[in-house]
This record gives sequence, C-alpha cells and structure tokens, in this order.
Amino acid sequence: MLSGRSSGKYQSDSDDIEYNIAFPNASSDETEAVVFLLGWAGAQDKHLTKYSSVYEKQGCITIRYVHPINKVFGQDPSTSKEHKEAARKLLALLDDYDLLDNPVFVHSFSNGGYFVYRFLAEEFHKNEINVVGAIFDSCPSKLEYLVGTRGLLYSGVLPNIFVSILCVLAFTVVYMFVKIKLLLGLYKEPMMYEAMRDSPFHCWPHLFLYSTADVIVPAKHIEDMAAARQKAGATLVVKHDFKSSPHVLHLKLFPELYVEKCLRFMEECLNIYDGEQMPVEEGENRETNI
Repeated sequence: MLSGRSSGKYQSDSDDIEYNIAFPNASSDETEAVVFLLGWAGAQDKHLTKYSSVYEKQGCITIRYVHPINKVFGQDPSTSKEHKEAARKLLALLDDYDLLDNPVFVHSFSNGGYFVYRFLAEEFHKNEINVVGAIFDSCPSKLEYLVGTRGLLYSGVLPNIFVSILCVLAFTVVYMFVKIKLLLGLYKEPMMYEAMRDSPFHCWPHLFLYSTADVIVPAKHIEDMAAARQKAGATLVVKHDFKSSPHVLHLKLFPELYVEKCLRFMEECLNIYDGEQMPVEEGENRETNI
C-alpha cells in the first residue's frame, strides 16, 4: 500500500515514488472523476496544485505526480524501466483507494509528464481502466537533441552554469547512445513519439494545449501528433494554440481561457462516456480546434 494520510492529502511512504492525492470535501452520490496530473521535468508539487485545484473545485479526485528530473533526462524514455515502474505504481493507486470503477482523466505537462503517460496509457489499456480523456499541455515532441537541451537549460531547476553544462553533457551521451542503437537497428520497438503517434490503444479523447511561441517543444510536433491521433481513430481530438505563451505557462498568462478549455473538454468527455453528445457551438470545429 503506497499511502500515508495528512490533512486529506496522501503521500507515498516508499522512497521510489512520491505522489499527492486529494479527495473532494463534499460527499456526492455520483462517482467522482479521477484526474492524474503528470508534472513537467523539474516541476514541484506546489506548481501542480494550481492545476489540480481547478478539478478539485469540480468535485474531482486528483493525483499529482512529478517524475524525478534526474530520471527524465538520464535515461532513454522509450524503454525506461523507471518510467514503466512509476506507471505501474500510479495504476496501483486506483486499486489502493478503490477507484477502479471511476472515470479517469490524465493531464500531462511537457515531455517530462508525457514520458510517464506513455507507459501509464499502456497500463490503463491492459487493465481496462475507464479512461475518458487526456489533456496535453506543451507536449509531446519528438526526441530531438535541441528539444532536450532547451528543456534542460530553460527548466529553471539547474542551480548554476556548471551543473547545466554537466547535465547537457550527460544528456548528450544518452542521446548519442540512442542514435547509435537506431542506426545499428538495435531498437526492437519504435521511439516514444512514433509509438504513441501510431498506437491503436489510446483512442480516448485528446486535448492539446500549446503555443507557437514555445521555444522548447515545436508546435508542429504537437499538431502532427493531433492529426495522427485523429487518423488513428481517437474518439475526439481537440487542439488550441495560445500563440504567445511560453512553454507550460499557458495557465499563468491565460487563466480564464485555459480553465474554460479544460473544463469544457472534461464535460464533453463525460458526456461521451455517458453516451450523450455535446452541442457544437457556432464557429467551433470539434475535430480540430476549440
């Protein structure tokens, strides 16, 4: 059991995974939705609480998790055992807290969150979890060298230039190792981005929130993923370009619009889950943009 109670918040007693879970204060006869919030590399729990509060106000149960930054850039995310293990333990929380029958959402931030989502989606599929929708903030991107180095340098968690250089060098070694394996044909499975792009199993609704002003994750990578998921048969694919906000700062610069997009998408997903249909608003294309 990965739990410990403190003022309605739960945190793992295990050294290998830390999470926080919050339950709504008011009891309800309806089954609450569970929202997994998967933080970006270098995020702190206090950063995710700004997002989880949006869902908690709607009566949702929220589970916040940030994968350790040294385990994000120091491993190949396409085959990382650390990410797979984290996904299995996050899945186990649904059983631990008797939430296996609840509708589940995922809100993933940057590639740091998407790397965990990649394996969590597989676990959800294998265990037939009621996933009703997924939101992707500033992700995903292809595993390119500039994306990784910019992510390190702009993350704001590296204390000084010396540490930054060491981290970039370590990432360079991992990146070159992956590229050599690709060139030698040693990869048995496709890379993370390509695997998720073409996968038939995570066809629940998708909402992509991104910005063409993002200097870390190219907007084209996100737009290409959205188009590919729609082609692969996803129930609903929606995207919104904030145009001017930097990487994972869309909520900060456009708080009302960001919350509106998330909650409208959640409402639509739950209606689809319940067998209902949402009306299309004038000027809105439900297959591409909201």
